Amino acid sequence: MILADWIASRVGNDSLREAGAHRLEVYAAGLESELAKYEYLPGLLTLERDVFAVLRNPLDTDFVQGVNERLERLNQIAGTAALYILDRKGLAIAASNWNEEASPVMCPRQATHWAFR
Repeated sequence: MILADWIASRVGNDSLREAGAHRLEVYAAGLESELAKYEYLPGLLTLERDVFAVLRNPLDTDFVQGVNERLERLNQIAGTAALYILDRKGLAIAASNWNEEASPVMCPRQATHWAFR
């Protein structure tokens, strides 16, 4: 009886493990598909001369505002949730959602830090 319970438990665990692995593969494929839709955006943004200029002049508020508005238009075309320009420390310099409450550029500078690893 103990052996039968152990075998049943083992078979059940193996079945759950296989089902979980399959489900994980399906989720990973879906995530990869979603990410692939926007794969072009970083390259596209590097073509924008204003991206590099705003990184060199992050304190020029008029210029940053113009970049925010350009990002907002690009974001509408791309259909993404938001576009950000981050400096090397992960601080949001400009954002497509600059006029929203949740925008990282509307927060104090300390609160806009994004961690990179």
